This record gives sequence, structure tokens and C-alpha cells, in this order.
Amino acid sequence: MALENKLGITSSPTLAEAEERISKKKAVELFKNGVLDSLEAGYYYEGYTTFKTEEL
Repeated sequence: MALENKLGITSSPTLAEAEERISKKKAVELFKNGVLDSLEAGYYYEGYTTFKTEEL
């Protein structure tokens, strides 16, 4: 059972699919609008400070 969400979807697989579709649409918008061109390379992600490749 999925948690309550803004999309009103109760199926976890359906919710995951919808989230993936939304994420991809937003990524395309960022590319088309040139937003990513103004950002410096090197993205922070959750857990980066916990798991560094050189320490693995």
C-alpha cells in the first residue's frame, strides 16, 4: 500500500511509474530551457559524504 500522495495514486508500482514520468518531463524542460548550461558540473547527491568511492 502506498502512502497518500498528491496524485491520488494508491498502487506503489503505479506511483513509481508516475514519479518517473514526471521526473523525466522535468529533466527535458531543464535541458530545453538551458538551465543546466548555467550550472557547474559536479552534482551533490544524498549519501555522498557517507559513501565515497575512494573509501570503498
